[in-house]
Amino acid sequence: MKIKTKASLGISVLAALIIGIGLVSTFFIYRLSDVSSEIIKDNYISIEYCRDMLKSLDNIQQSYILYAFSNEDNTIKKISPDYQHAVELFDKRIKEEENNITEVGEKEAVAALRTSCEDYFSNIKAARMLPISQSRSLLSQMTVNYNETRNNIIAILNINLGAISRKNNVAQKTSDEAIIYVSIIGVLSLFILLPILFNFPGYIANPIIEVKEKIKEISNRNYDQKLTIRSKDELGEMAEEFNKMTDKLQEYQRSNYAELMTEKSRVDSIVRNLNEGLILLDEDYKIKVLNPVASELLGLEPQEILEKYAPDIAIKNDLFRELIKDLDEKKKGTNGKPLRITIGNEENFFHKEIFKVQKENPETKLKETAGFIISLRNITEFKKLDLAKTNFIAIVSHELKTPISSISLSLKLLEDERIGNLNEEQKKLIHLVKDEANRLSKITGELLDMSQVESGNIKLQIESVNPSDIIRISADVMSTHIRAKNISLIQDISESLSNVKADLEKTVWVMTNLLANAIRYTPENGKITISAHRSLKEVQFSVEDTGPGIEVKNKEKIFQRFVQVDSSKQREGVGLGLAISKEFIQEEGGRIWVESELGVGSKFVFTLPAA
Repeated sequence: MKIKTKASLGISVLAALIIGIGLVSTFFIYRLSDVSSEIIKDNYISIEYCRDMLKSLDNIQQSYILYAFSNEDNTIKKISPDYQHAVELFDKRIKEEENNITEVGEKEAVAALRTSCEDYFSNIKAARMLPISQSRSLLSQMTVNYNETRNNIIAILNINLGAISRKNNVAQKTSDEAIIYVSIIGVLSLFILLPILFNFPGYIANPIIEVKEKIKEISNRNYDQKLTIRSKDELGEMAEEFNKMTDKLQEYQRSNYAELMTEKSRVDSIVRNLNEGLILLDEDYKIKVLNPVASELLGLEPQEILEKYAPDIAIKNDLFRELIKDLDEKKKGTNGKPLRITIGNEENFFHKEIFKVQKENPETKLKETAGFIISLRNITEFKKLDLAKTNFIAIVSHELKTPISSISLSLKLLEDERIGNLNEEQKKLIHLVKDEANRLSKITGELLDMSQVESGNIKLQIESVNPSDIIRISADVMSTHIRAKNISLIQDISESLSNVKADLEKTVWVMTNLLANAIRYTPENGKITISAHRSLKEVQFSVEDTGPGIEVKNKEKIFQRFVQVDSSKQREGVGLGLAISKEFIQEEGGRIWVESELGVGSKFVFTLPAA
């Protein structure tokens, strides 16, 4: 039998019991209502009539007695007004009672009442036609008629009171029967409903609870689950299909287990044999993978730190603390600088990279962090080559400074008229050689500065420096070039500006380089603005020109070494000025960037920490 059929059958039984109890209750309530209606309609009204007739009869008797004994004259005088009202009420009530005869013997009693009251009223009427003295002789007969009439009324009253008592007994019996029958049906209903109430909810709920528990186990990848439901309804069919599903899941698990283990072995082999250090963390910063290279560099065995909380390990290991310090910022590398790690007695260089592992949330469809990969690539050989290149450039640049100085000195001697006069062609040649010598001198200076930066030999003398001094010195250095192109130099310096922590010489070099670039690209009669303003805990410097501007694709490239984005201008260097400026500013704890729009101009900005 289907669940729907069982549920419908149970509900039908419940509805039948409710309807049965309702019908029985309605039947007995109707019977009680009928009996009560009969009592009110047939008997209680008659009792009311009798009560009114007794009251009217008493009023008539008293009125006549007062009339008979209060008049001493022989003439008939008026009777009390209550007398006539009582007579009319009595006559009305006896007629209504004659129309409401419902009980056995009541008809005869009403007929007797009619006879006795007519005799009574006839005697009163006759007495009123006689003089008072004579009418008193009829008083005894009237009293007999009065008592007879009163007794007849009481007889009618007793008949109706007896009927009320009898009908009340019938109503009580009907009520008792109703209680018995309703109680019997209620008990039978209870015996029928209790098994349904106790068994049917469990019949439905227990399989659902079992399915829920089995699904929890399956979600934990425990596919060896079977439902024990053996019914022949939908629940049984569901259990059968569920068991088939778990069989398929187990089969799928077994078929893919070997393949998964093979792939895992391949991945483990790749990770173990990498010549780079590799550390994998999950989203909770627990260490999941540590390959042999990383283990050797950290001086820790995998079993010591796997499944451990990374910050706890960082407390005891300086190198590991350095590796994970940028996780929250999700940065790559360590400010672009390699890590120096001593292996044995030899210093090695490693480049650190942090990769964020992401997964898609199936509910929100958004990317979520699933972990981090920390890679340590050995760049010692590249560092050695880079150092050799730096040393070579430094040596060559240093060796070139002497002949360049000699060339410059010789040119000055040739320009001295005491040695001899030069013709115009000779002067042009000397001027050309002088420009090339200056350009060569600037190139060698930039190369020497860059070799100093690359070798890590930047000697900074950090002190409290007034921002106005930086701008003033730089403007003085470039004043000749500014006047040569008739450029307007505007200085926008905030009042009461705090000092900065900086190396005055290096910062002036940066400002001078930015100012020189602005002069180079600003047309004659143009405008350059130098500004310095406070921004949070730092001071922001800027040099803004009205030159051609820089394309968006070149904004990041211009801070790279040997990059000159505008080939239309005469080159005065090798593209190292901005790269050196960036190194100097970063070493001082600041930042540098460019804001530019084609056809409007460029604005180079750098910051230094406030003192």
